[in-house]
Amino acid sequence: MRLRKPDYTHEINWITPVTFLTYVSFGQNAPGLSLDKIFKEYHFYPNDVESYRSAADGEFYTVLEPNLSIVRYDYKTGRNRTVIMPANALPDTILSIHDYEFCSDESKILLTTYVKKIYRHSFEARFLDI
Repeated sequence: MRLRKPDYTHEINWITPVTFLTYVSFGQNAPGLSLDKIFKEYHFYPNDVESYRSAADGEFYTVLEPNLSIVRYDYKTGRNRTVIMPANALPDTILSIHDYEFCSDESKILLTTYVKKIYRHSFEARFLDI
């Protein structure tokens, strides 16, 4: 006598839609969860590090600080090593820095300021080399 494998196909076909509908109906009523919180307030988005640049030697990284200075940190310890560009080195007309880039030998910095969006990824900006 051969034993047949049980066929649960009809039960799975019935359980899947019920599980989905239960998830959707209870998920929409979850406290504190709304489309506004997700897409307008960005409540559930991860925090990221902006203006982070790895140095060419791979031992350091630089960060644009809120006070507009660029500081180099050590990867191993995470400690502040040196201030590469202090905020007082900027002209008084620079109120914000959108981005920065080092040249290949890291002897100069190109700052992007006063960014004006044109279309999608296009923009106008003022650039300053330090």
